[in-house]
Amino acid sequence: MKKNIIGILAITLLLGSCAPKSDMVTVSGTWERRGANEIALYAIASGRLEKMADSQLQDDKKFTFAFTPEKEGYYVIGTGMPSQRLGKYVFYFKPGDQLNLTVNDTSYTLTGKNTKENKAMAAWHDHILPLEKGLVINPTYTYVNFFPLLEEKAKEYKAAKTGNKAFDRSFDQFRKFDLMHCALTFLMTPRSAQPEGADFPDYYRNIKVEELTANTGILTYPYDFLVTASYVENRLKGQPMKRPLELLEIVKNDTIKGELVLQALTVVKEYPVLEEITGKYGQYILTEDQQKRLQKATVRIVEVHNASGAGKPAINFTYKDVNGKTVSLSDFKGKVVYVDVWATWCGPCKKELPYLKELEKKFHGNKNIVFIGIGADELKDFQKWKDFVVKEQLPGVQVYGRTAGNDDICKLYQIKAFPRFMLFDKKGNIASVDAPRPSSKEIEPLLKKLLQ
Repeated sequence: MKKNIIGILAITLLLGSCAPKSDMVTVSGTWERRGANEIALYAIASGRLEKMADSQLQDDKKFTFAFTPEKEGYYVIGTGMPSQRLGKYVFYFKPGDQLNLTVNDTSYTLTGKNTKENKAMAAWHDHILPLEKGLVINPTYTYVNFFPLLEEKAKEYKAAKTGNKAFDRSFDQFRKFDLMHCALTFLMTPRSAQPEGADFPDYYRNIKVEELTANTGILTYPYDFLVTASYVENRLKGQPMKRPLELLEIVKNDTIKGELVLQALTVVKEYPVLEEITGKYGQYILTEDQQKRLQKATVRIVEVHNASGAGKPAINFTYKDVNGKTVSLSDFKGKVVYVDVWATWCGPCKKELPYLKELEKKFHGNKNIVFIGIGADELKDFQKWKDFVVKEQLPGVQVYGRTAGNDDICKLYQIKAFPRFMLFDKKGNIASVDAPRPSSKEIEPLLKKLLQ
């Protein structure tokens, strides 16, 4: 059994399933379209797709899925990148449902036993399919062809009632978002002719980001189109495109604001920028899912930042010494800083201590260099670290760098083994996040060079 990242569903493949048969959703299909080797099943999580499982196509082009949903809702089956609409189809599942389908060269058809909800989904898909075909990159297919078709499909659509009140309510909203995503996606694909302001039908003029974000409904749709919607709205007003963080003043719902903050972080490569953004907008990271994704973003940015090497601003840290005094790396800007990250249980760390003490003596009295030791024992061993520092009379500034948050020294600098020595120049920039050890022949000349 396999769980997806946000814990929405318990996933099981048909083979080896231990869930009660009555609760299992079963999917059986044939994928006749060329170019596919495996078919993926996705959950919808905050306006994006998260893969739950995949099924390798057999020689007969058949694929199967079985899973137990915690709650009923929309899911996606298909191929290609998660952010791409083409090659994917949306269905609605509740415990015990069956889906049987065949995917052909251009669309899909339901076969065998299927639910009323997915028959309604298939009818809507057939209705919007002519628009979806226009999303394929084809420079000669322009707004002249697409806009009249959009106006026709945007007319009132009467969906058959299924008797499932939850689905019937959500399906009205789903169709609104699906049509809008199709209309906006068309504008973002290359064409030989682009529409001017007067060419746009009223459908586009009625798209309002403020209205779209009054609640979290847009996050139930599988593809993110909020920034694109903002682009079109501002384009028709003759205004420049707004970036995700610039949309925060327009967006009504705080959870959606959190999504925009996380979207802004996807292009961040420097830790100080991360600190600035989370310092200003961190209050919008509200859900458990958002908090987990912020942690992942932090790890990525730290790795990229540190990997960029010498000359990049150091990631600042603030910890307490054995006397409870707060010490920050930034306190020593203007000095060369040599950092030793160590633990009391680490044999190689202890072997470096005599060399570290000797090195510190060689530079003793030089006010332009500081030696910092950062204890990396587990939180439960804080007192053990403190006693060791006092007993061994360790030189320089000694602080304790483990925390329960993202400011933990091992997270900030992606430290997975001890000891780790780091070196920062007088400007507060990274000289090396994996500097030579005190026992090496390289470290003393390197310190002297940085002091020049």
